[in-house]
Amino acid sequence: MPYLTKIAPDQDNDPVVSHLMRRALDEVKEIDHTVTRNLIVCGHRTSIRIDSMTWKALGNIARGEGMTINEVASHIAAKRQGDISLTAAIRMFVVGYLNWRSPARPRSIPAA
Repeated sequence: MPYLTKIAPDQDNDPVVSHLMRRALDEVKEIDHTVTRNLIVCGHRTSIRIDSMTWKALGNIARGEGMTINEVASHIAAKRQGDISLTAAIRMFVVGYLNWRSPARPRSIPAA
């Protein structure tokens, strides 16, 4: 299959891999386990189990927005549709937030 590229396990000296990508790949190596935390979401106590990197990102987002994690989680819960779990919604929110904050984001919002 000619379209597949073999990736070496150590990309430290690869000039194609950016500094940001190297740092993110180092974080992947550091993901240890999931962490359970109790939150107050829309006035109700609930437990959420997510990997430590997602908790860290959610905390950074909350601080950047001048909110608590509970407040951000309450906004996420209020916007959920269908049968999406709060855990899945939080993960999607974090990825979406970071994607839209990224300088490489699309220039326009695609039509739904």
